Amino acid sequence: MERALRGVQKFGAVAVPILVVCALTVCATMGWIARHPFDDQGEHLLFLSAFDAHTKLVVGLLIYTAVMYAALLTVVGGLLRFTLARAEERAGELAADPARRRPSRIARSARWLLGSWWRLALLLLVIWSPILLGEVLGGGGAWADADLQGGSLRGEGMSGHRSPLVIIAFECVLAIGRLLTGGIGAGLGVLVLVQLALVLAALGRAAALFGRWVRSDGLCALALAVLVIGGIPIALWSLSLSPAALGAASLCWFLALVIDHVHSREPIHGGRVLEWALAALLLLSCSALAVPLVIVLLVMTLMMRRGREAWRVALVALVVPLLVVLVGTRLGASQGMLGTEDPVAQHGLQAQSIALALREDPDALSAEDADALAKIFDVDDLRDRYAPGAPARLLEAENDDVSAAQAERLPDIWWHLAQNHPGLAADGILLEVSSTFDPFAHGRQNLPGTADDGAPGAVASVLDGTPGLRLLVESPLRVVAVLLVGVIAVALRRPGVWFWAVPIGILTGALALMPADASGGAALVIGCFLPFALLALSASRELVEVGSPDGAVRRIRRVTRRRSAPGAGAGVGARGGRRADGGVGAGDRGADSSVDSGADYGASPADGVPGGAADDLSWIGVTSSPRDGGPQGRHQRSAEAEKEGRYGPVRSLPQRPLAPPKGLHRKPPRR
Repeated sequence: MERALRGVQKFGAVAVPILVVCALTVCATMGWIARHPFDDQGEHLLFLSAFDAHTKLVVGLLIYTAVMYAALLTVVGGLLRFTLARAEERAGELAADPARRRPSRIARSARWLLGSWWRLALLLLVIWSPILLGEVLGGGGAWADADLQGGSLRGEGMSGHRSPLVIIAFECVLAIGRLLTGGIGAGLGVLVLVQLALVLAALGRAAALFGRWVRSDGLCALALAVLVIGGIPIALWSLSLSPAALGAASLCWFLALVIDHVHSREPIHGGRVLEWALAALLLLSCSALAVPLVIVLLVMTLMMRRGREAWRVALVALVVPLLVVLVGTRLGASQGMLGTEDPVAQHGLQAQSIALALREDPDALSAEDADALAKIFDVDDLRDRYAPGAPARLLEAENDDVSAAQAERLPDIWWHLAQNHPGLAADGILLEVSSTFDPFAHGRQNLPGTADDGAPGAVASVLDGTPGLRLLVESPLRVVAVLLVGVIAVALRRPGVWFWAVPIGILTGALALMPADASGGAALVIGCFLPFALLALSASRELVEVGSPDGAVRRIRRVTRRRSAPGAGAGVGARGGRRADGGVGAGDRGADSSVDSGADYGASPADGVPGGAADDLSWIGVTSSPRDGGPQGRHQRSAEAEKEGRYGPVRSLPQRPLAPPKGLHRKPPRR
């Protein structure tokens, strides 16, 4: 199994960057051509037709864009690799010599903020408060939500991505507010405050979990800055009762718990199980796509983290929320609490492609397919209402009495169109998807709109309408940045990369297949993960191999300090007393081991007791034997110790582990 997984990682490290760069190259090239149209270009960009008419120019643009993406990935990947390697070396130097220069104040502040979820949540609240207040006073937020003008959410389907649990909670709060104040204003205020608190707590907890495994202070500070400054869209979306903000924050929290569970070898406490179940329940309550995503992560977790306890925790924390949401959805639909989803809206991408084909060629469909389409849409109105990136306009041409069976004919109609006119079908798909993954395209719906005209509130309108400030809220740019960071992580084969690259890939595919919300709330789920992708990429290989980021450096310092003291090898005094070298006997073990109690290693790795962690440092890649003359790092291996297998599984690590202080060993004999 391990050999197969390593083979998949090696293949993915080559195949994934090539596929992603090719897809992004096509989208960026189409965006450039759309902004600089050809003289003979029609009303809409037909990429394949433009390729046939201007082959040399389009090929040149494709090559240039691919080279730019490759150069960007090479430079950024090289810088990240150097930064991570340097962070590992500095950690080793600091462990060997605690008197070395301390990190900068900015780095220490970033590490302090990432050390606790409530500190980061409070910082985000303080920085985002002026924007939130300005948006509320400017007419944005839940008070302008069109879905809530009637004061009820009953009958809304899962197309709104709200589970029965969320709808029941909303209904109860709105009913209490209506009873006390006679309106829904107070109830909406309570709902917005609760949602904002959950979003801030989830973001803070996710950053704290990811930051545990990062040694680079610079990357921690960079990720914190991206979260604070680039998190403005999720702050604005959290003011509305759209599930986008809570879904994005809960996804980050959920992925952080999954990755921490896979990396860690610490004992699993009951509180972690409840936390994992809560994150999964929030994620499943906000998105219908979360069900397959949770199932995939459950299978991957069971494959990577072995052991009865780890399996029991994963099954309890993930299967129980799945059952609750699935059963609740069925009950809600049977009781009329959940309406049925519009069957035509599920096939928006195919409908857009068919509308473009009919606009370019009215006879593109066969007679049978035209009759089937006429039962779903007004065909003449369908052609007139077509607009790239706006599939919601096509729903206005939908007939009133469309059944689910009739709507299921749309994929068949599109498939017949693709067989007869492959160019038109492909152009319709590319034209619809390209703007979602073009980093220089303006998002179609970056921020939530009001009930009147769909425009954002006061602050959101300024951010979305100003070219310089638009970068803070631009959805396509953030999505492309997350994809590029994921490609770098896969290419460098960083620890645990597939546990967040696979979910991001699933969400990206869903984003391409659901253009109705391609640049709004659906893209927010991917764009919000950018700072956490940086933290996940920066996870230390050494700490992942150890299995616990807490107390590892302190234990190395204590072990090397005791070995350097005079009389370290003179033996141990009476059991329970102090040794001659200033170490701790078994009786005083509890007092000294409490320093590292956060590492959850227990009292068995005694501080210098024979047979404890002080004699066997293979957990950090350092061994000790009289033959080798003391602690030996990987860069000081002897042939005899190598043959005896004294270095353990750390042999496969490409980085050098923490080295002991100078003078504690003699040089190995020359071979």
